[in-house]
Amino acid sequence: MKMPFEKIGTRPWLRLPQGRAVGWAAWRHNGWAGRTLTLMLGIGVVVTSISYGQEASEAAARRHLAATVPALTAALGDPNSAVRAEAAMALREMKPQAKAALPALAALLADGDGYVRGTAARSLERMGADAAPCIVPLLWNPHAEVRELAAVTLRALGQDGKAAIPALTERLRDPCPDVREAAAKALRRMLPEAKIAIAALAELLRDRDGYVRSTAAETLERMGPEAAPSVAMVLRDPNPQVRDLAAYTLQQIGAAMWTSGQAVSR
Repeated sequence: MKMPFEKIGTRPWLRLPQGRAVGWAAWRHNGWAGRTLTLMLGIGVVVTSISYGQEASEAAARRHLAATVPALTAALGDPNSAVRAEAAMALREMKPQAKAALPALAALLADGDGYVRGTAARSLERMGADAAPCIVPLLWNPHAEVRELAAVTLRALGQDGKAAIPALTERLRDPCPDVREAAAKALRRMLPEAKIAIAALAELLRDRDGYVRSTAAETLERMGPEAAPSVAMVLRDPNPQVRDLAAYTLQQIGAAMWTSGQAVSR
């Protein structure tokens, strides 16, 4: 079934995720209210096309579509998963205007649909530092896969995710190894501020999960000489594998210092 405003020359707008999400979100609701909103959106695009001309710049089009942010934010709660995903993709293109939608977008990291969760994560990755405080509460979600996705999304933010460093440090003690590993990887992208997590990361060298241990070692190597005293304490562990990893980590820290020193001397 075609929506009414497809028939009045607005197909180019419908090719954009903003147009599809808002259009279907309005049209799918029964009654004249939803259909009236659909027609109003279509008419608005036609008027805009006339005002700006057929060769309107992308920047001008995005300014016009930014007016749809409230409707797209509401569409993030649509019962249809395709609409939720389309709305998340549309908001990805609207920063910084989409800042008001961040809490609702972050909530989709716990969505029951995997595609919606992934789409929300990719959208949040592009929202910058404002997204981090909205993602942090998801690190305490009762479902491990949601906590892991929250940590992975914060890792993608890199330096923009620095507000989450204390929470990520706590998640290094998460009961799920995948979450512990994701938190350690995220902290690696947030240096030098993440050095406050050195002691907790050094404890992960004793972790029962091999992937977690190796990830912690790699992160500690990136933290440089400041990590050495905490790593050295692990050399007293009764487990020879743990002692071996601690020694190797110290070796890598020293090698990095030597390489860096050579580069400076040159």
